[in-house]
Amino acid sequence: GDYTLTARLDGDVVKNTPTTVKAILGADQDNCTIDYTLTVYAKDRKGNLKTYGGDRFEVSIKGAEECDVASEAIDNGDGSYSAKYVLEGETGSKFRVYIKLNGKNIKG
Repeated sequence: GDYTLTARLDGDVVKNTPTTVKAILGADQDNCTIDYTLTVYAKDRKGNLKTYGGDRFEVSIKGAEECDVASEAIDNGDGSYSAKYVLEGETGSKFRVYIKLNGKNIKG
C-alpha cells in the first residue's frame, strides 16, 4: 500500500519530505514454485542420436500419495523430446518421474 514518509533531522523536517512511498509484497521462499524442463535425446538401435521426431513420448509424474502432476510432453522434431512441469510441495517432498518412448520405459 501507499505510505507517507517524513524524515526529520534534529526535529526539523528534511527537504523533499514528506513523500509518498509504495510498499510491495516481497518474495516468500515458502510459497515459490519451480518450472522444470527435462529433455530426452532419442537414439536409434545402433546408438546414434536421431535427427527427426515422430516417436511416442510420454511423461508421468507422481507426487505425494501418488497424485498426478500435470506435465506437457513435446516432440521437438529433431530427435529430442521435452517435458515441462511444475513441482509444488513442502520442502523435502518427493516426486517420481516416469518416461516412456514408444511405449517402453527409458533407462536412467
